Amino acid sequence: MSSEPPAQPTSATTAPALMDHLAVGPAGSQAPASSASSVAQPVSARRRHRPTSTTDTTSTDASGSQLAKKNTRGPYLQLKTAKVTRVTNSRIYIGYDERHRAAPTAELHSSLAHDIGHVIRSHCPMQWKSWKEMFAASCRYMNYNLEDLDDESLAYINRLFSERYKQWKSDLHHHFEAFDDPQVALQEGCPKELEEREDSWAWLCAHFQALAFVNKAKVNKGNRKKKTLLHYSGSRPFSYRMDARRHGCPNSQRSTSLATFMFDLGMS
Repeated sequence: MSSEPPAQPTSATTAPALMDHLAVGPAGSQAPASSASSVAQPVSARRRHRPTSTTDTTSTDASGSQLAKKNTRGPYLQLKTAKVTRVTNSRIYIGYDERHRAAPTAELHSSLAHDIGHVIRSHCPMQWKSWKEMFAASCRYMNYNLEDLDDESLAYINRLFSERYKQWKSDLHHHFEAFDDPQVALQEGCPKELEEREDSWAWLCAHFQALAFVNKAKVNKGNRKKKTLLHYSGSRPFSYRMDARRHGCPNSQRSTSLATFMFDLGMS
């Protein structure tokens, strides 16, 4: 793969190996680094439920004792990856390992997947049932800045996009279900990530109420309850875990990936 970006953006059927650090939205808009996800945050119209905490803090109950809150992961904002490219003034190489069918290391795979997830949440059109359908109909081009990407690498990148698109849509569905009244969800529940794309939230609210979607969601929920072997190993390919066990040193190397993607919303 070349270390220099091509003169023109590649087509929608290419994906990054050397990537820049700014996620670019429609008309060159840039998502603010300080914006945090509003999904799963409490609002007055929502049913009471246990809120999630994104920081390791404490609170005081009526008796004056300190109650420790669970330290959970906060929103991913590409801050670390942006800092790396700002300090090094260069892009970071992302290779492809045929044995893993993914990036060479678990750290690169995880970082690339998280960056893609940030781009999906911040810029991707959500008026489609799946990534595959949106990709074919609406995504005109993505500015990946790379050369010589083979079919297997392309399949890997598109698989990550599909997984993150599906996960983000699932998160939005859970956010929608937290409201007692669908009309209240439509009028007051638009997540921060979709504030400039209210049409996407309106489409999703209608989509989540469609009979076909409701029936499919019920079937999937029932199938999950029937599982006898639960999955606790996370989303990383199992081959990474085998390597870590073989070498006895998981997380021995920290790596980062960066990306620039552009979506054409005009066709959605």
